[in-house]
Amino acid sequence: MINHQRTVIPNWILNWIIHITTVVLLLCLSYTTRLLRSLASDRVNPIPICEKIGRLKGPQYIAHLALVCALILRGGGGKVPYVTFALFSSIPVLPRSVENTG
Repeated sequence: MINHQRTVIPNWILNWIIHITTVVLLLCLSYTTRLLRSLASDRVNPIPICEKIGRLKGPQYIAHLALVCALILRGGGGKVPYVTFALFSSIPVLPRSVENTG
């Protein structure tokens, strides 16, 4: 058998996790695209739209976390440095406050 189970997560659970996270990410992406297209009209206030887009970060982070955890448990132990780099590069860094010393 070519694709035999090697880890704790069965193949069917990994497939469901991949499908669910893909659907969640595509829904977030399509909703963001729809919101950004509504900015083309002059009658829409951009501040509430940006707040709605900002609320979509939580589901995206949860979907990415579920996928990363499933892949690590599946046997991606050799890929841990790549996963941690991708994880930490996707976390937004808050700018430090620069004091005026002039």
